[in-house]
Amino acid sequence: MDCHLRGFAGYRHTVVALTAAAVIGAGLVGPMEARAPLPGGPVTAAGVAVRLKVGGSVRPPRKLVDVRPEYPEEARAARIEGVVILGIVIGEDGSVIDSTVLRSIPALDQAALEAVSQWEFEPTLLNGEPVEIEMTVTVNFTLA
Repeated sequence: MDCHLRGFAGYRHTVVALTAAAVIGAGLVGPMEARAPLPGGPVTAAGVAVRLKVGGSVRPPRKLVDVRPEYPEEARAARIEGVVILGIVIGEDGSVIDSTVLRSIPALDQAALEAVSQWEFEPTLLNGEPVEIEMTVTVNFTLA
């Protein structure tokens, strides 16, 4: 690698570090170590609660309760079909504790959120301790 490219990489890293410091300094985002761990959950050495994301070596948890969404009458009458994609957080007990619409079909979003909030999963364990897990799910709406 020539000197010019090394200098550029150093410049890039300096800009990123200064930008991150400015954002944290302005109070827009707190440093990870400052965040309080969740009660009862496993924590890292820095005292930060553990939340895993599905992917790589982290497999999706097994679904124990699957609730199908109620097809909204207005959507059925308008013949609206498709897939709503949600980001969900599964709590230590296996219940869905948070969900967000990632890909929307406005007429179907609320039905998807209501159904997914009732799903239950087998708790995910890390070193024998239950942890929260983030994952993406799809809810299909098709007219027969």
